[in-house]
Amino acid sequence: MRVILQNAGYKPEVIITQIKSAPSGTDFDVRMGEMADMWQSGIVDALNIWQTAVKVAVSGAMMTLTTDVIVHHRQPKECIEP
Repeated sequence: MRVILQNAGYKPEVIITQIKSAPSGTDFDVRMGEMADMWQSGIVDALNIWQTAVKVAVSGAMMTLTTDVIVHHRQPKECIEP
């Protein structure tokens, strides 16, 4: 955040202080130069999206592994490997 603010020509210390005292969901819109509600501005947190995608992927993988273990085969294939 500090680098983005600095590259946009703002003083990071001042803006970060404003952000810390702002209510949840409000952040600094660098393009507009003002505090804004991120959801209404259409600015989405990429980290949050990535975390949600990983959670969904892990959930799907767990379901696949669990289902394979739970399914009881009538005539299981014999295996000589441990």
